[in-house]
Amino acid sequence: MDTQLTMIGSSPNWYCSNVIDVNINGIIAYGGKNQVYLFDSIKTKYIGILEGHEDVVLSVHFHPNRKLNNILATSGADNTVRIWDIESKMVKKIIFFHLK
Repeated sequence: MDTQLTMIGSSPNWYCSNVIDVNINGIIAYGGKNQVYLFDSIKTKYIGILEGHEDVVLSVHFHPNRKLNNILATSGADNTVRIWDIESKMVKKIIFFHLK
């Protein structure tokens, strides 16, 4: 079996506890800087990058419903929450919030 070692890049998110999640299909979402990387842990290969946050990604969470396991929510230091469809790699909704 031919295997290839894949390195996941370092991130300034080391101080956060929610910058990685995995869905029931073994898809890992990993926040690195202002992007979210998608990795298939079963096929052991990258499947894409979600781009759109303008600052550091603070958290990533897959939808807990088995029928919606392709839906990913991310939050960022850019004061947004983004809802993604990981199959199309498109943002479905952006929620803006402001802290005072």
